Amino acid sequence: MNSFRIARFGRALFLVAHVVIASVPTALRADTGTADVDVAQSAVYYLGTDRNDAEVLFQLTNTGQDTITLVGAACPDATSATVHTTIIVEGKKAIRNVDAYNIPPGGSVRMATGGMHLMLNNMKRPLKAGDQTNITLKFKGGAEYTFRAVVKVRPPEMPPHPH
Repeated sequence: MNSFRIARFGRALFLVAHVVIASVPTALRADTGTADVDVAQSAVYYLGTDRNDAEVLFQLTNTGQDTITLVGAACPDATSATVHTTIIVEGKKAIRNVDAYNIPPGGSVRMATGGMHLMLNNMKRPLKAGDQTNITLKFKGGAEYTFRAVVKVRPPEMPPHPH
């Protein structure tokens, strides 16, 4: 009789655990997986040996069913990577770190000079046009998305980097 109750309790516990896990939004369960995103129009612009930083520009789209939160990035060719935004303070451009940015399902954000952008800080090697590097975007809950970006020469008509 005891073994029957234990077995019945075990099945009930399994069903409850299964229902609870299934009800957690995908974006929160993705701690071991890849984020449901798409990256388009990516480019890396090396800011030169005097700065030893690079700016990464791209279009990031949430292709999933749940809101995702971008919380950081990494690049094997840089000591660190930070998401920044450009704001106006007392009539002058200023850069602020972005610790978290929510992207709703189907929504997107454009990483662009003069707005939100990704900085690769303290490059481990100089970059030249045609080089490629991996960029890993990190999301709340542990999900990640890695894409390969090509280093390009900044076109003369493109605004200078505001840092």
